[in-house]
Amino acid sequence: MKGQNKKINSKFLSALVAASLLLLQFSCKEKIDGCMDVTAVNWDASADESCEDCCTYPSLTVSYEHVFGDTLISFDSLYFDESDNYFKITSIRYYLSDFILISNDVDEYRPTDSLEVQLYTNGDNEEKTIADNFALVSKFTNSSNIGSFRNTDLTIDSLVFSIGLNATANSVDPTSVSVGEPLAIDSDSMFQSRTDGYIFAKIGIVTDTMTMDTTIYRITGNDKLMEMRFEWEDELVRGTNVVIPIKLDYEEWFKGINFANDSYETIEANFVMKLTNAFFIDD
Repeated sequence: MKGQNKKINSKFLSALVAASLLLLQFSCKEKIDGCMDVTAVNWDASADESCEDCCTYPSLTVSYEHVFGDTLISFDSLYFDESDNYFKITSIRYYLSDFILISNDVDEYRPTDSLEVQLYTNGDNEEKTIADNFALVSKFTNSSNIGSFRNTDLTIDSLVFSIGLNATANSVDPTSVSVGEPLAIDSDSMFQSRTDGYIFAKIGIVTDTMTMDTTIYRITGNDKLMEMRFEWEDELVRGTNVVIPIKLDYEEWFKGINFANDSYETIEANFVMKLTNAFFIDD
């Protein structure tokens, strides 16, 4: 009986040693640092310890298609208005801002980026953090990265954005913004002055191919901010980038304009009135 007890104790001791060694092995295992946020692009399912500031989040990007009717626009070509007057588009720049994706017509999702700026005031400039949720588009722009977008799995049913800048962004001191940012001053700057703010949209038109003189039409002023709302159904998968496909149809934008007979003021007013009809979501 004693011999049998010794055998049992020996087996128990061996099992205890094996278990201890196994626990020691697991406790000595090197932990894996990684991104543990499931909404990040680089989410690491094998990570057991969160890394510091290593997560990369999806981006909200806008892609652009410039068309004239059914064809891609050529900025070197001549076009005709509805009165058969020819014209050429030499330049185009405009701001898009305040992008919002809406789910079930209730929940709103925005890019999360922010921008430290100074605002013009009646006295000294005011330091402020504003939403970095805008893009400056030109005829050369194929896409714009609006900012980081931390989304879960959700269904989007509509999209809202504005043409122009809201009143706060329109009062930014451009010298407080880094070079290359949409609100910074550049060689074809959209900034006018401390009191007038930014040009929301401007377009250069040539109507005389002999002189090639360009007339610049401008849309300015807080009262010209135009909000756009589209039905746009899409399934967003967490941790993946979101691309909004926008089409600008210049034929729709220029409808009703007579470049030969209309005054500058009439053409500029028409540009303002028709601009919202020229944007489409390209599904």
